[in-house]
Amino acid sequence: MTGAYDEARVQGGLGPSGVALLYESVDAVRRFSGFPPPAGHDRWGADAVTEIAHEILTRPAILAGVIARAGDDESFERVLESAVRNFLRSQYRTTERGRMMRSLRRVVEGDDEVVTVAAGSPGAGCWSLPVDATTPPFAGRVTDLVQAAFGVPDVRRARWRTDARNRPPMAEPASLRRVVRAILAAAGSPVRPATVLQVIAERFPVADAVSVVALTEVIAEQTADAGQVTPSDRLVAEEIWDQLSERERLVAGILDQSVRDIAAETGMSRNMAHRSVLAAKQVLAEHVGDEEEALGVVGHIRVLSDVLRDNGTRRAALASHRGEET
Repeated sequence: MTGAYDEARVQGGLGPSGVALLYESVDAVRRFSGFPPPAGHDRWGADAVTEIAHEILTRPAILAGVIARAGDDESFERVLESAVRNFLRSQYRTTERGRMMRSLRRVVEGDDEVVTVAAGSPGAGCWSLPVDATTPPFAGRVTDLVQAAFGVPDVRRARWRTDARNRPPMAEPASLRRVVRAILAAAGSPVRPATVLQVIAERFPVADAVSVVALTEVIAEQTADAGQVTPSDRLVAEEIWDQLSERERLVAGILDQSVRDIAAETGMSRNMAHRSVLAAKQVLAEHVGDEEEALGVVGHIRVLSDVLRDNGTRRAALASHRGEET
């Protein structure tokens, strides 16, 4: 039987097996990466999965890249899953930038110490402190504004919750207000809203719903021995984490278990679990150095994997409770 990769090579695009694999990949990524459903859907169901899969099918460049990077069915599956994750990440970031701008506008509109320069003035539409409202628009280095944003003390980030249905604000309103004022004060002139957004995005990076950053915050709370992993270990572990597919991430923390147990814990078939274990071990072998380094790196990957499986289990339970299609 011709596999999805050979089928795609011959046809120059996804055939029936490849399309079926695409649907499966979208469903796998959305389950374990925590991306919100596409616009117009209040939850992930069959319709939302179909919409994303169809959207990817209309992007020939994405599919051509998958075919070019793969070398066999196993790598084709991994590359396709990575392409799906990158597509959802791009969609999510675009959505998040819009959300960030709405949050900024609410902050500015509710702050008596920030004004919007009136129409007819040189900086019309820009945001400014009242004392600088009549000066020419900011034309300096954005990096200076970023430095000012990071210099604001006691900024409180909104608490990240893995089970939240809605994304939390970037920061507590009072903190965000002080950061915006600091940006405008550093500029000493009116600043275009798009520039303020650029600075805020640096100060409060747009992250994936289940990013390494977010997971690290959870890990700090959930593991008493997190301090035993060095910053260097974390950097190496996070680089390796980016190389793993969703299924490989799920098994990376339980590679010492039997395939039977791994299949039961992750919900994969035994064959899929076996392939994922072999692939994860290969990636680890290629990137992990000596035994001393491996202890910290693999330890951090294990915790990331454990948190991911825990999140997936709880999301599945919530979905079942809400009647989500699976």
